[in-house]
Order: sequence, then C-alpha cells, then structure tokens
Amino acid sequence: GIGLTAAGKVKAAEDRNIDALTISCVNVFNSTTNAGNVSTTAPFNLSAGSYTVSNVVLENSKISFDTTAEGYVSPSRPMVLYAKNIHNLTVANNSFVAIRLNYNDAVKLGDAATVGATGEIVFTNNYFENFAQYLIWFQKYGAVNVVLEENTFVNNGQTAGSHGAL
Repeated sequence: GIGLTAAGKVKAAEDRNIDALTISCVNVFNSTTNAGNVSTTAPFNLSAGSYTVSNVVLENSKISFDTTAEGYVSPSRPMVLYAKNIHNLTVANNSFVAIRLNYNDAVKLGDAATVGATGEIVFTNNYFENFAQYLIWFQKYGAVNVVLEENTFVNNGQTAGSHGAL
C-alpha cells in the first residue's frame, strides 16, 4: 500500500480523459490537503477539468486523524473525495474517519458548472465517522444509478436531521 501524510494526495491530470483507474490500499493519515478551506480539495481528487474520469474504483483504503500526534496541523475541511465529470465510480471496503469541523463533506461529486456524476455510482461496505456536513453530496449529476449497501455512518451531520443525509 501507499501512505499519504501532510498535503499528499492522489490527483487526476486535468488535460485528458482517464479510464479504468483503481486506487487500492492507500492510508491517508493527518491530511492537510484541505488546509485552505476549499470545498474542492481532498486527498482523492479526481477532477480532470473539463475531461471525464471513467470506471474508477477506490477500495481498501483508510483516512484517519490523530489530533494528539506530534506536529499535528488541523485541516480546514477534511474531506475524502472530490470529483467532477466522473462516470462509473465504486467506493468499497474503506474506512473514513474525520475530525468534526464545520462544512466538511466526505464525498463531493460535481460543482455548479459541470456534470458531477453519471453512470453507476456504488458505495458498499464503507465506514464514515465524524463528518460535519454531507456524507455523499451529488452537487450535480446526469443519468445516474446510485447503489448504497452495507455502509456504516457514525456521528455525522451538524445537527439531528441536518447535513447528515446523502
């Protein structure tokens, strides 16, 4: 596997289409990727500009924080994944534990100007904890089939019934 710390991230190229990408066994620890409080920055950034990222699998990976670790720097909005123009995404068998900070979405698909997600979007057997806003935010989407199975959600959302939903 691969370990990412500080501002380390997996980032898609923004000058071409990407097809058949599998990201597996990545351990992200105390990420500062989003230290600038921007809602489009995440350790897994699959935004390829105006191009399309297709047939992506994110599996068997982990994001975690230890606020007591020496040299710990708090990110502004700890996120998991940001993508736009993504077609067919599978997120399976991952553990994503954040620290509760305002406006930290776990997964954000799309922005105001792009098609966020199309095709089949599958989240199965994942663990999400301590995200203070949307867990999976389809900000914009086209023709999409969403499958959510066997996921665990713990201590998410800003208040009861607010910002904790998909």
